[in-house]
Amino acid sequence: MKAVGIAGIGLVAPGIENWQSGKRVLSAEDNYDVSADFPVLKPAALSANERRRTTDTIKIALDCGQQAITGFNGAAMEFLSDPDLTSVFASSCGDLNVVDKILTALTLPGKPVSPTQFHNSVHNAPAGYWSISSKSTAASTSIAA
Repeated sequence: MKAVGIAGIGLVAPGIENWQSGKRVLSAEDNYDVSADFPVLKPAALSANERRRTTDTIKIALDCGQQAITGFNGAAMEFLSDPDLTSVFASSCGDLNVVDKILTALTLPGKPVSPTQFHNSVHNAPAGYWSISSKSTAASTSIAA
């Protein structure tokens, strides 16, 4: 039996770029700026072509994952190529912006649903992009409420 624990944490939110800045807000050391913009996210481990197909939700998941790995030992890229790196992704509802676009497309003549939008609408899409970016063939769990 393997021990389970938290090795690293990733956090992204409007005005919060990482766990370090988020921890200061959550512990009331810093004030939270409710008008702050969301950080620009460009997952470094994905090719430009794959990044182009991702959604903001997927970019958040990948950025948080990369932060968590970096937080563990400061050498994210070594772990990002670990084929045994298991992962868990959780979502309350998938990507509602994508689902909204698909449902809107279904009301249009010809129902022009984008295949890329469709494959990004499922709750396990971030896990798929994570496996691509990390080159991991290990198990990944995706759960949704």
